Amino acid sequence: FLHGLGHFCVALVRKINQLLGFVLLMLILILLTRFLLHLFNVTMNVNLFTQGVALISDPLIAPFDHLFPLVPYQGYSIDVTTLVSIGIYVISTLLLRSFLKLLVTKPK
Repeated sequence: FLHGLGHFCVALVRKINQLLGFVLLMLILILLTRFLLHLFNVTMNVNLFTQGVALISDPLIAPFDHLFPLVPYQGYSIDVTTLVSIGIYVISTLLLRSFLKLLVTKPK
């Protein structure tokens, strides 16, 4: 029974690890879309797509909101806050996934 329970826990942690990777990919895609919309100065409430991107990405950006101002560059505006939030989400997810892998590997 304990052997089976151990295999179940290992499989569960691996699935959680895969789910974290998928969620990270979705976060990156959403935030990258937001970054590109800001880069090309597309107003966030013009149509349903941009409203949806703003609605989904605003809570993700909220902890980092107004951390950096928009940087204008030759007619474009670079949203550094979105880039920082992508970096922080990637680093924190990679650290969490590494910790989960550490839980299921056997010591040598």
